[in-house]
Amino acid sequence: MEHADGITPRRRRVRPLPYALLVPATAIHGLMLAYPIVRLVTLSLQ
Repeated sequence: MEHADGITPRRRRVRPLPYALLVPATAIHGLMLAYPIVRLVTLSLQ
């Protein structure tokens, strides 16, 4: 696909670093939110 001026657009390269940093951060947040819920469930079942 060419533009009117004859220059073909380049596709941007996807950089994996932001996604690689999001995975551990999401896992840590998930554990931080799940811990109190698991604590409450175990206390309520005692």
